[in-house]
Amino acid sequence: MQAQAYEGYFKQGNFFSEGKKLRLPENRKVYITILEEPTEVKSRELMFGCLRGEYKIANDFDAPLEDFEEYMQ
Repeated sequence: MQAQAYEGYFKQGNFFSEGKKLRLPENRKVYITILEEPTEVKSRELMFGCLRGEYKIANDFDAPLEDFEEYMQ
């Protein structure tokens, strides 16, 4: 068994380590130990880059939509 340790915090049901949301593989046994009292987390840590890789934008995301052609003329 290989163990890994992470230091971070929980916010809204998600675990963040070094300001990034930590993803765990499915069906993995996890032990959680709460070591400290709640701490104030800066919202800026959660804001920038915390959704990196969650969404993909198509290359033609700003191309005109056929459904709106009559409104664009």
